[in-house]
Amino acid sequence: AIRLMVRVLRAKLAGGRTILVFEDVHWMDSSSWKLLEAVRKELSPLLLLVSMRPGAEPKLPPEGTALLAAARRSELSGLRAHEVEELLQRTLGVDSLPTAVAREIMDRSAGNPLFAMEFALAMRDEGLVQIVDGRCELKVLLDLIDFPPSVEALITSRFDRLPPASLLLLKVAAVCGSEFSVEAVKRMLSRSDIDGNGAAGAAIGIPADAIEPTLETLTSSEADMLRRMSGAGRDARGGAGRGARS
Repeated sequence: AIRLMVRVLRAKLAGGRTILVFEDVHWMDSSSWKLLEAVRKELSPLLLLVSMRPGAEPKLPPEGTALLAAARRSELSGLRAHEVEELLQRTLGVDSLPTAVAREIMDRSAGNPLFAMEFALAMRDEGLVQIVDGRCELKVLLDLIDFPPSVEALITSRFDRLPPASLLLLKVAAVCGSEFSVEAVKRMLSRSDIDGNGAAGAAIGIPADAIEPTLETLTSSEADMLRRMSGAGRDARGGAGRGARS
């Protein structure tokens, strides 16, 4: 199977100069690493770029460790304090924000842009900060805020406050991808293997004709969460990341 995939890729590239990018390779299994190694050895000219979470290398399968041993590495640090502040201003759509808020988010995110953005959006959506005339105003004492330990926990805590129907729809829609159609969600909710009894949507109180209205009740912030849920949110712990090229 690996040889077949390499042949297909070779035919697709047609001998051109190619850059292949693999992100979050710490999630890959042994078979994926074997494929990556075969691609590296058999395709030329080729620049292979991979990214992984800092500190994840000891947990890689042997195939991953062997490939990375021959790679040229580049450590990517987190954003600096002023860069985090600029990112937060763009995220919240403000011209300024309290220094204490920027410092707290910087300390907790360690410069990770996704983590910093999620912190800021969660504070806004929960009313901990308020946007007034292009300014961000802190409405509670920072010492009273219970910050989640990771971006996964942060997003999960926000989803847990949604009604069950909306939460299920968000989960199904996230499987479809960052863009999806109402019809695709309807088909997934009607699959008999979801709950063993046929229409899963109806089983939790969402008949097919109510799926679209339920989606329309989601707030813009919940829709934003859905888009982020289907992207990089699954891997935002720790620093910015590590890159390698082979």
